[in-house]
Amino acid sequence: MYGWAIGDSSTIISTQNGGESWFKQKSPDISRKMRKIQFVNRDTGYIIGESGLILKSINGGMNWQKIDSIYSYNYSDLSFIDENTGWLCGSKEEPTTRTGVILNTKTGGIRWSKQIEIIANSFNGVSPILFTAVDFLNDSLGWALGSDWQDNLSPTHTYFTSDSGNQWDIIGSYESSPFGYLEIISRDTLWACGFVFATSVNGGKSWIIPGYDNFCLWPADITPIDGIRGWAIHNNILSQEKEHKVVYTADGGLLWQDELDLSTTR
Repeated sequence: MYGWAIGDSSTIISTQNGGESWFKQKSPDISRKMRKIQFVNRDTGYIIGESGLILKSINGGMNWQKIDSIYSYNYSDLSFIDENTGWLCGSKEEPTTRTGVILNTKTGGIRWSKQIEIIANSFNGVSPILFTAVDFLNDSLGWALGSDWQDNLSPTHTYFTSDSGNQWDIIGSYESSPFGYLEIISRDTLWACGFVFATSVNGGKSWIIPGYDNFCLWPADITPIDGIRGWAIHNNILSQEKEHKVVYTADGGLLWQDELDLSTTR
């Protein structure tokens, strides 16, 4: 019954009746773009965004407070497993360097520590990795996605940790598309999307793109129920109609059916 969403111009909206009606919540920050929102229960939620933006609410979003941090990365994703323990990933692009980072807090955002930081420039020969997604199954097992995002054929690397992020290792890659969104369904089953929709059934070691005959193109977000059923925002920007639809799959992405056409709305 309770849900939240964010949008342009620092807009935060909330529903208390399963989406039948929505009301706007007040945001304390209107200068930095918000990227993701997550509530771990009815009261406690977090918002992250660009230039180090971290917001926290402890009363269902009625009030939001800025969390001061020594870091100023452009955060792209977050994953909290309870009110206090969570992870952020993001990146920073400067004139001569590109940096990807994963941060962790165990204090509800009061203190953050770097778990992995990759800094690349034109002199050290290191491939730039911009972390775009992070998701934890429990307090130990977590995954993250990183890519150089040079173009729509850039490879995506799957990072995995089994010790709460103290050590992150690359366990697999997909060589021809960057992924920006990640959902962990089980220890073995993962969904991801970016320029394409992809699934893994071996914990991210390898990825497949199902459904070539009925393709979910440029999915903007994904919400699985399990490894078989789920929804996606289909965002085919190449079609003449500029298709924007909510689509549903009942077979792990082999076939998709339209549920809501958003092509004529903003």
